[in-house]
Amino acid sequence: MCGCCDKNMQIAGAVMVMAVMAASSFLLTSAACITSESWWPMLAMAFTVMAPMPILCCGRMRFGNDRTWMDDDDTAGNDVLWFLSAALGTSGVLMPLVLAHNRIVSIRSIWMSMLGSWTAAATVSVFVIMLVRGKG
Repeated sequence: MCGCCDKNMQIAGAVMVMAVMAASSFLLTSAACITSESWWPMLAMAFTVMAPMPILCCGRMRFGNDRTWMDDDDTAGNDVLWFLSAALGTSGVLMPLVLAHNRIVSIRSIWMSMLGSWTAAATVSVFVIMLVRGKG
């Protein structure tokens, strides 16, 4: 096989692993919603999925398609993008703890919701890493 086929197989394998991770995180979050009889755990999933959006969207708007957010000399703009992404990611991963502390969700569902949030965070991280490597 040629080097091109090997690279395509690696990408296909990574996409399949990300699909399984995303499906399992959604399944765990849905199960947490069912056991707690509320849809509040889905908010954690939404925050986790929205975490890389400031960097991906605003970075592209600020620099165009030929440059990336890593090439800029203006560190204040980059710091704001990283702060927004970190705030959304942290809120998404730790939201189940806040919901359990306020007794909105049951203790049974907190573990499923946290595991779903961590799996979604890992999926989003793998996606961003693949996106950055693809540009390099």
